[in-house]
Amino acid sequence: MKLKSLIKILFLFLAVTIIYFLFRNIYTNWSQLKGYAVKINYLYVFLAYITFVIANIFMTGIWYILLRKLSAKINLLSSIAIWAVSTLGKYIPGKGWQFVGIVYLSKMLGVKYETSIAASLIGQILAVVAGLIISFSILKTHLPPVFVTFFIALSLLFIYPVFLNKLLKFLGRITGKKILEITLTTRDTILVTLLYFLAWLVFGVAFNFLTISILPASGFHIIDSAKIFVSSYLLGLFAIFVPGGLGIREGVMAYLLGKDIPSYLASFISVYARLVVTLAELSLTTFGIFYLKNKGISIVRKSKGSDNGDRSM
Repeated sequence: MKLKSLIKILFLFLAVTIIYFLFRNIYTNWSQLKGYAVKINYLYVFLAYITFVIANIFMTGIWYILLRKLSAKINLLSSIAIWAVSTLGKYIPGKGWQFVGIVYLSKMLGVKYETSIAASLIGQILAVVAGLIISFSILKTHLPPVFVTFFIALSLLFIYPVFLNKLLKFLGRITGKKILEITLTTRDTILVTLLYFLAWLVFGVAFNFLTISILPASGFHIIDSAKIFVSSYLLGLFAIFVPGGLGIREGVMAYLLGKDIPSYLASFISVYARLVVTLAELSLTTFGIFYLKNKGISIVRKSKGSDNGDRSM
């Protein structure tokens, strides 16, 4: 058996194991959880859902800015539609399928392959950098502080275009694909990183609404909520063989929440959060599918006249 296949199996086994224990914890303590379920404040659930939608649009808006900076002729709504529909790819094992969807749909709207993949990679890298900054205090508590400090300091180098271009060239060599050399300034990349920082905070606000809907007196602040959500999201992202970080994200979230609330309740909130986040993503995906269909573009097969591109706003 190849090493890659073995690692993939181990990651999937880990994800399934975590999911099993999460649901077992919920099932075992269901009699206590029923009281919380009855008392759920659905106004806060709705606010969480809306804020998750806004956070995803915010993230996509940053990708749109990167596309425009790289001279792509595309409008904001088209960018949101492409990203939202391509999000379905992250639920397929391996992290490359979302990028495949982005490239495919972007090309059909007149954006060059090199441009869409460069904007996507830059966005992913700088979003991770911003997320690591937010998660620093949590990561250094559970990992050697020297290692965490070194890793974050190293990641900060990629804010500088020179190092970012070197990383993109390296990724291009190992994938055998041509990646556009970026012409962004340091000011541009710092601004984009700050925007991603703010986007993660919006996710923190959404997650805070979600915890308040069950635990109105939980004592979690927005910054605490952002740290927990981002830490779990990033570790799920790094689990490259697990679709959508399923199981990994919930396990990390339950572990971090469990330091302040009962473990069974933390398990419930982690699964609950996944459902609301997925609902928010699917809402945008539905918009994206209808938007692209209105443009004469099928997400399954190429339709006639889809090479005409998209007019910029």
